[in-house]
Amino acid sequence: MSVDATMPHGPIDVLVVEDDEAVRTSWLAILRNAGWSVEEAPDGFVALRRLREIPISAIVLDVRMPVLDGFGLLDRLYDPPPVVLISGKDYDTEVMARRDKIHTFFLKPITASRLIEAVAAALETSFSQGRYRAGNKAKGNERVPSATSGSTLDR
Repeated sequence: MSVDATMPHGPIDVLVVEDDEAVRTSWLAILRNAGWSVEEAPDGFVALRRLREIPISAIVLDVRMPVLDGFGLLDRLYDPPPVVLISGKDYDTEVMARRDKIHTFFLKPITASRLIEAVAAALETSFSQGRYRAGNKAKGNERVPSATSGSTLDR
């Protein structure tokens, strides 16, 4: 899906924000294969627009990006959905300063299984906070919010 594609109308499980197209494409494929609905953004400004336009339940966010980086995006978000922050550099001080907005932090490279585990945990947090917005059909999830009542359905 190109970044300029028509925006989806319904809620999205995960927003992937990564400027490296090859990495972003890889993460999108991993998360879609896990069964989640996924939207993409190549930088923080596009991510801000996506967050205003469509409901998002979790964010996978790179730190170092042109235009608006991951920390700049986090600083502009008042109450973001759970964020899985991923970077090629250890930003311990910066991560600690924003720990209330970051669900999990990983150093690159991240394996497919770790990415799936991190996103599943972020979506579970989103669900437990009553923020879960998308009808997730991911493999292995045990609870799915009901489309009509917001209650959980057992699988």
